[in-house]
Amino acid sequence: MARKKTLVEVTCANEKCGIKFMRVPYEVKEKNYCSYDCVYESRRGKPLSPEAVKKSSESHKGKPGYWTGKKMSAQHRKNLSDAHKPYWTPERRAAKSELTKKLWASGVYSKNPSRHSSHEYRLKPILDQLGYFSTIDTPKFITYDGRTREPDFFNPVTRDIIEIFGSYHHRDQQGKTHETPEEYIAWYAGVDYNCRVVWDYELDEFENEILDRINQEMFVL
Repeated sequence: MARKKTLVEVTCANEKCGIKFMRVPYEVKEKNYCSYDCVYESRRGKPLSPEAVKKSSESHKGKPGYWTGKKMSAQHRKNLSDAHKPYWTPERRAAKSELTKKLWASGVYSKNPSRHSSHEYRLKPILDQLGYFSTIDTPKFITYDGRTREPDFFNPVTRDIIEIFGSYHHRDQQGKTHETPEEYIAWYAGVDYNCRVVWDYELDEFENEILDRINQEMFVL
């Protein structure tokens, strides 16, 4: 014959609830809640105790997102770096580089709309009237001197290219330097393209220039 469970009456620790309910003795705690809603309601807006913070931290270690918003110590960063160094052998780096080049050439990366700036979307309908194609819709990859580029706009008839430079993205910082407009122009000249670099702070002036050209051509026609 099954033994009858002994139950103990307890009161919900949520002050807004306070109902009485039954619980087996070994489940009775210092604070008892009748539901998860009461647990959340009683803790809302209240800081966790140092012990609770420690337990929560220990339970989340090793899970995705654990380090979000946290700063690693110099020693911890060094340990992670040392642990990854054996993986990135010269052969593996070369293979990764070769794969990346093939993906670029095949147009895989061009399928991501976030790769194109708002400046390109702004100029696209205007430059389209002058025979320029935008790589937003028409991928165009040019390979020369060991590297591959995808211009922002290109005209296949006149072999003119327009590259938009963002002041933030193309800034030099922390010892890292970006290629200058002159270097871009020289690189494209090596494959018989005329390149013009337009900085983002020159867009208004450039847009007016293009509109003037369009109006002049319409007037001639």
